[in-house]
Amino acid sequence: MKRTPPIHRTRGDPGPAIDHWLKWPLLILLAVFVLALFWAREQAEIVLFGLRLLELAAALAVLLAAAYGALVYQDQRRIAAREIEQAAAADAFWNPERLNERVKALAEPYWRALAANDIGPVAASLTEDWRDYLTERLAGWRQNRTRPVLLDFAWREASVVGLEDWQANHRDRVTVRVDVQTSFHVTHLPSGELVEGFAGSRPEQQLWTLARGKTDWLIAGIELVGGGAAYRHCTVFREAV
Repeated sequence: MKRTPPIHRTRGDPGPAIDHWLKWPLLILLAVFVLALFWAREQAEIVLFGLRLLELAAALAVLLAAAYGALVYQDQRRIAAREIEQAAAADAFWNPERLNERVKALAEPYWRALAANDIGPVAASLTEDWRDYLTERLAGWRQNRTRPVLLDFAWREASVVGLEDWQANHRDRVTVRVDVQTSFHVTHLPSGELVEGFAGSRPEQQLWTLARGKTDWLIAGIELVGGGAAYRHCTVFREAV
């Protein structure tokens, strides 16, 4: 069976990197431990102690990755907040309160539309490229008997973490981190495989990219935050007059 890809990819996930450098030491220690069982009890206990230390190191690495992500997020948020205030002083379209209300008003309708397999209710709030992308991917989900589900959704907060303010207004972009509580997940019915999300309510951080439309901001893309590296691609730029 060809795996059905998710619509919203995860950016900056620290898991694969941690798994990569821990995999081989774990396998080597495990092999030595098995050999030690046939050699001497004392050596087996030493190797078992080493395995426990490595397990502790893995847990510590996860905690450090989370702390790093929080620091990067706060720094990016601070820089973007300063720049968007300056942009709003020259152009009311950039008003942070207006932007926050726009994202808040779109959040639940967007995910409800995906869960219903029908983007019609939010189509006017999407860029043409993102609308075409969703239309194509939802059609693929239906064809592959893949079902999206959303049982609960709650708004938490939103923070600007990136922006591109150009003299040519149609090029303006803004990146917003959106914090929600959601149960959105997608299941491939024949296999039971999860295609996207998790079958249960959980806090989730999303990166929304919005493009400037004629009268309001439009959704140009949504990704999920997997770690601090997600913010490396959040540009903060204002074109000089």
